[in-house]
Amino acid sequence: MRRTKLKEDIGKHFGVNPRTVLNWAKEGCPSSRKKIVGSPYMFSISEVDKWLEKQGRTAQPGRPLGGGVVSREQRTAQLSLTVERALMKQLQRKELEGLLHRVSDCKERRLKQIYSVKHELYALVRHLPEELVNRSKEIIKGKLTEQIERICKQFAGDIEIEAKEKTG
Repeated sequence: MRRTKLKEDIGKHFGVNPRTVLNWAKEGCPSSRKKIVGSPYMFSISEVDKWLEKQGRTAQPGRPLGGGVVSREQRTAQLSLTVERALMKQLQRKELEGLLHRVSDCKERRLKQIYSVKHELYALVRHLPEELVNRSKEIIKGKLTEQIERICKQFAGDIEIEAKEKTG
């Protein structure tokens, strides 16, 4: 049992990347390696061929044994993979066009808005008391309501502006 072929030779023989041949070795494909660190794997073409057949596959990904007959399960898996790739490309395109936003970005924007409202409310407490000294409860209540409504409308306006930016 002579193992005289390197991964590059095996890769060329089976029409695959040498990295694939190393993956096969890790999966149990017959190979030998000297006990020296960095020494190359050595393979026998006939043993690799037998191993692939025993695994029920050819060297080429997506090309089954048995004269190229593809089973229903394989077709379903290939179709599923194709659909998944198409959906990923569609999502990437929408993100590039600005139609999709990352959740973390939205949360960050929302936190900035909340801190802005918080700041406005604290400012209200600092500035209004001087204006409301010796006023009736109705006037105080009306002024506070007016200012809080202004802050809420400003906050709601930010939301409307964001919604318009997203749609148009």
